[in-house]
Amino acid sequence: MHLAPIDWIIIVVYLAGCMAAGIWMRRFVRGVEDFAVAGRAMDLNLGIASLAATELGLVTVMYTAQLGFTKGFAGATIGVLMAGAMYFVGRTGFVIGPLRRAGVMTIPELFQRRFGTKVRWLAGLFVVLGGLLNMGIFLRLGGEFLVAATGMPPAWLEWVMTALLGMILLYTVLGGMMSVLVTDYLQFIVKGMGIVVTSILVIYSIGWGNLVKGLWLCWMANGRVGQTLKAHPFNPVHPSISAGVIFSGRRCSRLRR
Repeated sequence: MHLAPIDWIIIVVYLAGCMAAGIWMRRFVRGVEDFAVAGRAMDLNLGIASLAATELGLVTVMYTAQLGFTKGFAGATIGVLMAGAMYFVGRTGFVIGPLRRAGVMTIPELFQRRFGTKVRWLAGLFVVLGGLLNMGIFLRLGGEFLVAATGMPPAWLEWVMTALLGMILLYTVLGGMMSVLVTDYLQFIVKGMGIVVTSILVIYSIGWGNLVKGLWLCWMANGRVGQTLKAHPFNPVHPSISAGVIFSGRRCSRLRR
């Protein structure tokens, strides 16, 4: 797969827009509180948009597509459970409320108040190591996807990912959480519109009835040509599930025509 010139133009304009917005927010940073927690002025809607943009990355889209491919609608159970948990936390203020009332800017700072400086340093160390390991995996997987999607030589992967990471690091260092919130909001708009438009086009092209019928045929006939379905397409607690309420080891063999 190779990108057309219009695709590259869209990517460049998007990256340039995020960079410009992130650097522009530097003028509003007047102290540590503005840099670290956006002056504690983030409202609910912006917070939701930032969280959605942060959680919904390339890897998320990839594994969600795989869940749909292998488990049908039952693969959406993960999203439903996460939505329920987030609603509970947001509605009740569980953990978040006491943390805000404590007036701290980081979790290690809270640990220092409760348990002392040594615990704060230890917690900070684990946060940094966990973040580096997590981002390293995400960067690698995302980079390999970009190589496959754009057709760029695999040898360019490290350079491209380093350049992208450097751009993000630049506006984050200059504008702190102010820049992160603004760029997250822009990413939320682009991702949200892309997912909605793509979903509508897929349903329009295939047809909702054909989509549901195809999943049932795969399950009932134990297979469909060129595709794999490993679990009941609609029931996440069906007896075929072999590893919890989501994941299954069952495979659909190919449907003979």
